[in-house]
Amino acid sequence: MMLKASNLHYALAHPQALAASQRLEDRLCAAIGRAVGSRSVADLVVTCFSRSDFEMAAAWKQAEASTSWWVASFLDMGSAAVRQRLETINLARSPEEGVAFCLDELGMTQLQACWVECEGKGWIIRNEIDVMARIVPVEYTEVAPERDLRAEQLLEGVRSFGENARLAGRLRGIPGLASLADLSAADEGAGAYGAAILRTPRSMVKALRRNVADGLGIDLGQGQAQECLAALFGFASWNELVALEHQSSHVAHPITVTHWHQEGPPPTRRHFRTAAGGLIGFADTVLLRDARALFCELHAASEHGGAGLELMAVTARRASIEMAASPVVSCAGGAVIGGLNEEVLLATRRAMEGALSSYRDSLVLRGQKASGARHE
Repeated sequence: MMLKASNLHYALAHPQALAASQRLEDRLCAAIGRAVGSRSVADLVVTCFSRSDFEMAAAWKQAEASTSWWVASFLDMGSAAVRQRLETINLARSPEEGVAFCLDELGMTQLQACWVECEGKGWIIRNEIDVMARIVPVEYTEVAPERDLRAEQLLEGVRSFGENARLAGRLRGIPGLASLADLSAADEGAGAYGAAILRTPRSMVKALRRNVADGLGIDLGQGQAQECLAALFGFASWNELVALEHQSSHVAHPITVTHWHQEGPPPTRRHFRTAAGGLIGFADTVLLRDARALFCELHAASEHGGAGLELMAVTARRASIEMAASPVVSCAGGAVIGGLNEEVLLATRRAMEGALSSYRDSLVLRGQKASGARHE
């Protein structure tokens, strides 16, 4: 099996992608009765399916398993250059991954951290004076089922390449998003493959059918595409995939809506389970702030995270400044942390377990003191 050089690093880091490519190739050959180019199939898989997608499929197979997402954010960001580097929303699959990432980033920006401490449900990194970073579990904002379904219908089947104009046209019907710009220029030079923005089985099947048609010249029926997706993820059938997915509460990639305040408090962030939920949260916040939605932009799947949708809005009175204006509301998938050395993660986990043990011991001592004081 051959791969484009640009995709080789991802394939080597995530061998499940190569196995998935072989399963998809076998299913396509059975469907059309002839051989299919191995390199093209492999390029399709590594371009359109990320590590998060294979983790999602594994979670479906174990209905109760789910990735526990954490947000790693920086508070003491120093100079403007340092702030620009650290202001990204960073998503970690475990607290130790978030802590190791923050320590690494702070070191690269020459900000000296002194302590890692347990704080409530999360962790903080601090120097002698201030808290510098905080790692906390993601808490989700729920969306009314009927609104979530409507947003899913708008996003279903939309791919990350070449469909900015198509998506903008769909979204303008949502209250608050009528002013979305037509970024058709961003669609120029789009590749043959694009990942599904909405990571649901139905949406991924629609995207897969179009990818196979555009990239491989094969027209699949709906049933054939469903069985191809099931095979790609290692399920025995489409019915099995759908049944197990329905039982799972796994979140493939949280979407964050950020609301910047004019002055004073730091930005307010709300996290949603899907791109559909994030879309609704963004539109509601735009209406609340009397802002003007400017653009939507699609992003390809990265090595560690799925394809993404980004939306931005500015205040209505600053709309004439267009893209140069500072946003007041944005919607985007966070950057999924990946590529950290396993030995570093293991060492971080052990150190955190020691800190947590000390933290629990201190709570016990405080409780004993308080208990003693009450009985005096």
